[in-house]
Amino acid sequence: LYHHGGIYFDTDVEVIKPMDDIIARGPFMGVEIPANGERTHLLVNPGLGLGALQGLPLYKKMLERFEQLPFYMEDGNIQSYTMIPIVSELLRNVGLKSMNCIQQVAGIWIYPVEYFNPLDATTGRLKVTDNTRSIHWYTASWMSPQPMWKKKLKQWVRRVIEMMKG
Repeated sequence: LYHHGGIYFDTDVEVIKPMDDIIARGPFMGVEIPANGERTHLLVNPGLGLGALQGLPLYKKMLERFEQLPFYMEDGNIQSYTMIPIVSELLRNVGLKSMNCIQQVAGIWIYPVEYFNPLDATTGRLKVTDNTRSIHWYTASWMSPQPMWKKKLKQWVRRVIEMMKG
């Protein structure tokens, strides 16, 4: 995406509404978890949706940061960190505010939770609004072995899909 530009979504993201206006506006990402009383910073998840223009400087910084990270831990196991805290910190360093509103940071539009992440993975509550463009279904394919909450979430998602079908 840095070299050619484009759009990326994790494979467990379902687009439910056109995004022409968001794409036309420019590079974008979505907030996964807003700041609240316990957490002072919001978390931005590029996997919810990421729009890129070729050569965008912040995306170069992201690549450089990931190149610095070790793939394996000292015991030989694969590192289990995700992009979310790393990208969120990079964005905070260039002006991201802990506000759940549309904001532009380093040439990237950051959209609130309701746009790309209306499913609360901890409660299973789905809150679709007029602004919602996609749903991140939290398949959590990187986690192994499959924890019980993931199995329950998959069961809940299947029930929601069946209810939506009729």
